[in-house]
Amino acid sequence: MKPYGLVLAGGGAKGAYQLGAWKAMREIGVTYSAVAGVSIGSINGALVVQDDYLTAEALWQSVSLDKGINIDAPLPDPDNLFSTKNWGVLFREFLKNRGFDASPVKDLLASHISEEKIRQSGTPLGIVTIQMTQGNMTGLELFLNEIPEGQLIDYLLASS
Repeated sequence: MKPYGLVLAGGGAKGAYQLGAWKAMREIGVTYSAVAGVSIGSINGALVVQDDYLTAEALWQSVSLDKGINIDAPLPDPDNLFSTKNWGVLFREFLKNRGFDASPVKDLLASHISEEKIRQSGTPLGIVTIQMTQGNMTGLELFLNEIPEGQLIDYLLASS
């Protein structure tokens, strides 16, 4: 079967769907000559290029709100981070800490994604993120060879 290019969209819930689609495509022998993604699609794209479905499945099975960001205050709707009931708490936390502490998700990704395997795979990986300069945001499309070694996880988080 000839190889295909794979483009993965953003949107958290789409990520779980992408994993199932990847599993089905693996079962019928589909391979990829290049992979690109944005947000959750960039994370799943890295996992596809890593070519380790079981690790990707383990990552998805271990995802939970407490493994995303550190929040000091209790949330009114702890099962749904994006619930409008949580906006006040999240806004106060964001202001107090000048952003969110995303170290839990960074650690989770680092424990499942091998930058070395991805770089050695030979499959081009592209991600879309933004570049902020003096308050302006510009879309930024990058391929793995443009990302400094040791910084892939940071770029995946920036895309997300």
